[in-house]
Amino acid sequence: MLKNIPLKVKLFGLLFLPLTIFVVSSYLLLQLNDNNTQNLTSSLYETTGRATSLILNADRDMYQALVASLNISNTSNSQDRENEYSDFKENVQQANDRVAEATEIIREKKLDQLQHKETGRTIVQIVDDYQLNFDDWVKDATEVYANPSLVMSNKTQFLEKFGNGREGLNEYGEILDAYALEQVEEIQYVNKKSKAVVYTVLIVLILILAILGYLIIRQLRITVQNILTRTKLVAEGDLTSPMNTYYAKDELGQLSRAIDSMIMKMRELIGKISNNTGHVNNASHDLYKLTRIGCGS
Repeated sequence: MLKNIPLKVKLFGLLFLPLTIFVVSSYLLLQLNDNNTQNLTSSLYETTGRATSLILNADRDMYQALVASLNISNTSNSQDRENEYSDFKENVQQANDRVAEATEIIREKKLDQLQHKETGRTIVQIVDDYQLNFDDWVKDATEVYANPSLVMSNKTQFLEKFGNGREGLNEYGEILDAYALEQVEEIQYVNKKSKAVVYTVLIVLILILAILGYLIIRQLRITVQNILTRTKLVAEGDLTSPMNTYYAKDELGQLSRAIDSMIMKMRELIGKISNNTGHVNNASHDLYKLTRIGCGS
């Protein structure tokens, strides 16, 4: 098959095939890197990062709400109690808003059914339990504002309810951390697998290119050697070498055919010259005989 391809195409192929392989492989690797970057941005920053930040801030707001509720029971000044209660309500609202915003982000990405590895609870269940426990605690804390002595008489139960609500946020954050780690590991696995595929294809293409290069060079070497041998014999006056039975369709094949044609023409020409020389010799011999006869008479 290679013998039917023009020589310039073969030579251009040896030049452009490696360049093409390099360009394609570089593009694939860059595309792979771009996809991985987009996946990381989407899964870790836009989803996990934002949601985790909101949950951490909600946890801080809950703690500040607890501090404000305890300060209410320990403050006798009515103005200070009003200020603490205002801070309490603001922190409660911020905690609820941030948990709701984080959960909305998770739902948009269809991750609300992610489970905690130890408890087995999903994000939906955790948020429902958090809301139930936290609302119950907020109700008790609001009653403390009206009657500060309540927190002192039921402090253990008061703090236990708060702890139940806050524990849900801890589980929420742990689920997000575990998901982020899984995403990183998955992307690393996909990246490793994709690289293996790209490198395998590159190796196969390089092997094919090496084989093609070897075959082309071998064909060129054989053809050039044949042409060199035949032209050397012609230069030495030897026209007896046999003609080729097959000619490649490339430029070297055409050159080989032209040399064989030249040798054949030279054979024919020399044959004609030899034949004509024989005729001349015969004619000269006859003329010589006639001359002898004429002189003898």
